Amino acid sequence: MLIPLEAPRLLTAPYFFSVAWDAPSDLDQIPDIDPLPERLSAATPTRIAEFTAGRFCAAKAIEAIRPHWTGRVGMNPDGSPLWPCGLVGSITHTQGFAAAVVAPSDTWQSVGIDSEKATDANALEAAGRIVINKGEHRLSARLPISEHQFILLIFSAKESIYKCLYPLLKRPLDFSKMVLEDIDFQKRTFQFYISDPIEPGVLSSSGAHGRFEFMHGCVHTGVELARDVP
Repeated sequence: MLIPLEAPRLLTAPYFFSVAWDAPSDLDQIPDIDPLPERLSAATPTRIAEFTAGRFCAAKAIEAIRPHWTGRVGMNPDGSPLWPCGLVGSITHTQGFAAAVVAPSDTWQSVGIDSEKATDANALEAAGRIVINKGEHRLSARLPISEHQFILLIFSAKESIYKCLYPLLKRPLDFSKMVLEDIDFQKRTFQFYISDPIEPGVLSSSGAHGRFEFMHGCVHTGVELARDVP
């Protein structure tokens, strides 16, 4: 069963929808779900559940901005969502949680959201050694969260940055090139920059910021880029 949840307050783009679900077997009973793409025909029940819940959220987010929309969220060759003309958006899903956001493309260049839930402590620590840059470790001392929560926050923030920038750059961006230089826990914001030169007009020269929340047993992050980048 899909259960609507309060969406994390990550973006100023208002068209956001999030859900939780009880079990993968419940999802085949949801009406109006698009058929699975061929590339997921052999996927595990958990992967199918996450994909289905994410696409359900995307459809609901689109309906909030286009009440009479009857299409579907497609899939690009690289596996990223193919949004209806005139919209940008992002989908995230993790164990038992999914969310999506859309925004008008005449106002927003791109948006990116991500949600993460800790599972295996050893895997999380291994991910931290790969994802967190040396300079970012100093940030953890100023935050009232555990080391595992800190790793999840950094990882999720970089996932959101990637999701936001990839549609604009049309190329992969290494996590090692994303640098979080400040995290304000009270305001729930983070500042970041890209250490390699990227295409003009995508980010301001001073970098950009994102937001985060701890809700529903997950860490959630979001990044948005308006059309009028200063």
